[in-house]
Amino acid sequence: MQFIFTSILAIPLIAMPFCLAILRFVGFYQQVKQYEDSQEFVLDSLIHSRGESLSFRRGFDFPEFLFMGVSPIIGLFFIKSFSGMISPFDVNAAPTLAVYCVFAWSAYWISRLGKANIPAKLLNILPFGIYIGLLLYPFLAIHFISEITLYGMLLPFFSFPLFAPLPAWLYTLRELMELRNFKAEKAMESLATLGNSSRKILNDSTKHYLGFGAFILLIQVVLVLFGQEWTSIIDVFTGGEDFFFSQY
Repeated sequence: MQFIFTSILAIPLIAMPFCLAILRFVGFYQQVKQYEDSQEFVLDSLIHSRGESLSFRRGFDFPEFLFMGVSPIIGLFFIKSFSGMISPFDVNAAPTLAVYCVFAWSAYWISRLGKANIPAKLLNILPFGIYIGLLLYPFLAIHFISEITLYGMLLPFFSFPLFAPLPAWLYTLRELMELRNFKAEKAMESLATLGNSSRKILNDSTKHYLGFGAFILLIQVVLVLFGQEWTSIIDVFTGGEDFFFSQY
């Protein structure tokens, strides 16, 4: 009876939100590409003659709340509660992973809730945290995939942390696209008012990615000062047991 109950419970808790997260991302991506490929895109971007925004607003939904709000808390509780049974990560290097996860999670929600109201300088570095999530979540998904068994899929509490990184990556990518469009809107306004050249935009793009590299280096330096190793972000995966990267 308990097995049947948990199997039914897995549908609303995992299967439906998981599918909805994927379907809504696909719909959003098609909406963005259709708008950008339209003949009015350049004109709307430069003069906003139709009063439209390049950034696509959206409301909150249950999958987003589940995978981007609840899943990190449940994941930490899951790992802590069953530390004697499973060891997905190296405990000594876990603070490094925690710091990167906090940056990714915080950047997502700051952008999601307040991109229109934050200072320009913070808006320029906000994507750095989102990039961390885009790089980190696929590794978490691959790391966990070796432990997603049929039995685990039928037990929502056990399998939920294993499924979460993939939809979290999709929501993070969607937010980056929205943030990119929002910044493009601001850049077009700057072009219209300040007459910025395309060369300056190219230079700003180069500086942006160099800035991301410097941001990661700064995080690593601080972590090393607090007792972590330079390779802790690798050791945290390879130092676990039974999970995908633990075999390397």
